[in-house]
Amino acid sequence: MTISDRIFGLMKKQHISYTDFASLTGIPYSTICNWKSNKSNPTTDKIMTICKVLKVYPEIILGESDLSNATGKSFIRHIQEIRLLGFYRVLSSRDKTLFWYYLLMLDNFNSNRSSSHPICST
Repeated sequence: MTISDRIFGLMKKQHISYTDFASLTGIPYSTICNWKSNKSNPTTDKIMTICKVLKVYPEIILGESDLSNATGKSFIRHIQEIRLLGFYRVLSSRDKTLFWYYLLMLDNFNSNRSSSHPICST
């Protein structure tokens, strides 16, 4: 499977038309059509833009991961984790300690939450 095959497969899975994809990526419609008709692949400078629009890791597009498991949710979750780490890194030592205490309390709360209690039930 080529890179362009993976891209078109993800577009189909996410119900993104060629026109919409061109608009979202800034890649000319004619270029996208050329990938399809000539069985060619996008240039490397376009891969990250394509990944952002399709909400997948570059490994998915480049064929290093399974396309059937590609979901935007996992990509977004990964980005959120990176942002959280960035926020944590700039905290003072005191705030890092408070942050960890908060996480431990939250974990303890979730572990002890009773499903029979009307306020705590989910």
